[in-house]
Amino acid sequence: MQDIIRLLPESIANQIAAGEVVQRPASVVKELLENAVDAQSTAIQLIIKNAGKTHIQVVDNGIGMSETDARMCFERHATSKIKQTDDLFRIQTMGFRGEALASIAAVAEVELKTKRQEDTLGTYIAIEGSKLRTQEGISAIKGTSFVVKNLFYNIPARKNFLKSNQVELKHIYDEFIKIALSHPEIEFICYQDDQETYHLEKTKLSQRIIDLFGKNYRQNLIPCQEESSLLHLKGYIGKPQVAKKTRGEQFFFINQRFVKYNYLHYALMQAYDKLLPADTFPFYVLFLEVDPKTIDVNVHPQKIEVKLEDERAIFAMLESAIKRTLSTHHLSPSLDFETDANYHLPIEQRKEGEQKFKLNLNRENQREKSNLLNWKSIYDNLSQKAIQQEHFKTDEIENLFIYSKINQPQNENETINTHKQWFKQIFQQYIITPMPSGLVIIDQEAAHQRILYEQLRKQYHSTTLTLQTLLFPVKITFNANDWLLFLEIEKEIRNLGFIFEVLEKEKAIMLQTMPANLAPEHEEKQYFEQMIEQFKNSVNTLNIDRQDVWLYAMAKKAAIKNGKILQEDEMKALTEQLFASSNPNYTPEGRVICMVMNAAKMSQLFQE
Repeated sequence: MQDIIRLLPESIANQIAAGEVVQRPASVVKELLENAVDAQSTAIQLIIKNAGKTHIQVVDNGIGMSETDARMCFERHATSKIKQTDDLFRIQTMGFRGEALASIAAVAEVELKTKRQEDTLGTYIAIEGSKLRTQEGISAIKGTSFVVKNLFYNIPARKNFLKSNQVELKHIYDEFIKIALSHPEIEFICYQDDQETYHLEKTKLSQRIIDLFGKNYRQNLIPCQEESSLLHLKGYIGKPQVAKKTRGEQFFFINQRFVKYNYLHYALMQAYDKLLPADTFPFYVLFLEVDPKTIDVNVHPQKIEVKLEDERAIFAMLESAIKRTLSTHHLSPSLDFETDANYHLPIEQRKEGEQKFKLNLNRENQREKSNLLNWKSIYDNLSQKAIQQEHFKTDEIENLFIYSKINQPQNENETINTHKQWFKQIFQQYIITPMPSGLVIIDQEAAHQRILYEQLRKQYHSTTLTLQTLLFPVKITFNANDWLLFLEIEKEIRNLGFIFEVLEKEKAIMLQTMPANLAPEHEEKQYFEQMIEQFKNSVNTLNIDRQDVWLYAMAKKAAIKNGKILQEDEMKALTEQLFASSNPNYTPEGRVICMVMNAAKMSQLFQE
């Protein structure tokens, strides 16, 4: 029998290795930017075309390479960063494995121009699919320029798996932002399709954060610093009021390398305990400096995961430092940013003329009017299975479900239960009302979200959405990532009645008209920004049309919040409209709205 184990050809081995290092255009951007930083550059340019699919170029003014080094850098496991085994345990550069350039050259067409300060001529190299095409001396300036063209040209299957330009651009900007944040002492410029998208001057960290994420962070950054023999910590954390629903603006750098470290993130969240609104994440950009001997960065192909020798001690120090920082800025753990301003005031002490929230009781057809009159009878038939028009994931809940009768004809012979109905609010969050089948407990915020979502959806599909023109147009500026998202959903936003002028060069819009009664006067900008944030939080978790995701984001933003004190007539109106909806049990994202506590359930609780 013949032997069957053979050495793979170098071209195939390089493509296999490239699969771990180069997953998309953003992977190339990351590796080239890190090399430019390691080259002691003070100015770096990133030029991308067609979302990096056809052209990626990184130009730096670093130390450059000799003719021999320029050729050697494309060999597998060729690196200037380490020379012996011990060097692996004191790595202080971004790269060290010597795999990135070889992997990129295996799946793309690469051109390199480089020159050292002391050399008369520079070097030009062209490589295609790991094969050297050209090497010659050229006239060049000090530094290095890498051009990567036609990524995955020789691996069509991988190329076909790339996402839309907006998605790939978002990943590229994510990598660019991480590198730019970790090196504010370096000037960064980014061009996309010949348009300048970022121009970041050399500056300090706080200004770099503002340049990247917006001027609204200027008043919301808190400096954080801690020093010990084990850990040096510095950076900024955000005030609780700028916390967002999505995890995207949390950055840990260990020895200036961006890392994902859930254990440390948990320590920070513990420090923010009781300060944040529910389901939100704080902003932070934190730099941890530790002894290189106590950290292992060689545990992930993309080097974004690390292991720390003393992670428990670092956990405790990080949590303590964040808590101390928050306390010195007079942020008490008892603050509740979801609570209404009247939370502690008895109802009779409200200011004269204060408006209560209004629920629209105008119905459009006789069937719904009849349903409102008979909503108490909904409880007569309970089921263990909810009617769910939307598809969502939720844990199995021990609960009694309520059928909506919105589309069921009413029986003229049905009688209305005439026992006295009352409504009570507890914890400024739940509404309790008695029914023949037991006590009904309703989450007021979730209920209002369901009501507003169905009202907006009905108005949208019937083209009867009421609009209001702003007295003065409002300018709303986006960061690069949010701008890409906005362009992707611009059509849906316009279809909902938002009228605006697009200012392409400024990555901004001038908002002129929006659906009526959604945002208080002079708060349209904050409302629109939070709508984008709500959409980002929901678009990947809700299995409904993107148009409906936007409608639900509008409903979530406009709904009354837990902590709002309600009068009895308000609770009654809320309850009536909830059970006139198509699904009174769940919000579109699967959050439970109400449950019934019957005699059997109460007996079970008391016997436990």
